[in-house]
Amino acid sequence: MYRDLKPENLMLDIKGYVKLVDFGFSKELVRGEKTYSFVGTPEYMAPEIIKNQGHDFAVDFWSLGVLIYELLVGSPPFSSSEPQKIYAKILDGVLKYPPYMSEAAKSIISKMCRPRPGQRLGNTKNGIKDVRHHRWFGSMNWHKLRVGQLDAPTGPCYINFDRFPLDQTKAEEEFSGWDRDF
Repeated sequence: MYRDLKPENLMLDIKGYVKLVDFGFSKELVRGEKTYSFVGTPEYMAPEIIKNQGHDFAVDFWSLGVLIYELLVGSPPFSSSEPQKIYAKILDGVLKYPPYMSEAAKSIISKMCRPRPGQRLGNTKNGIKDVRHHRWFGSMNWHKLRVGQLDAPTGPCYINFDRFPLDQTKAEEEFSGWDRDF
């Protein structure tokens, strides 16, 4: 379970593929097990974390719904400068969609951001298959994505990047002694 899905934890590799970083809140769980840690970034926390109920993998599907919303709109659906107000908005569960958002996008977001974990898209009987087959993804070729054969729509942009030969010199041993009495 990842528990901190947000734009700041997504990076693009050299081919333009998204990679997750910062696994500080991740936790291994066996199916059926729950954890009670209060962790995550307020705007992306699932209701069960806020209520301090046991939570599992379903929190990542909630966060994915919030992330999709933010990538399409430019801001998360639940936001405030005060965490307590963010939590209240999440618990209210009211999602407001801009008029330009497609019905398919509204559908996947609303199905992932259901208050009850057992009803969330991705956390039902068919698991991740339901997410992959949702109409918002259209004709996505998941196999080609997995094996790196899709052309990414964008890639890292290098501006004012000076190319230097690869530096293969060994670093000198560090003798500052900062850890002598550690």
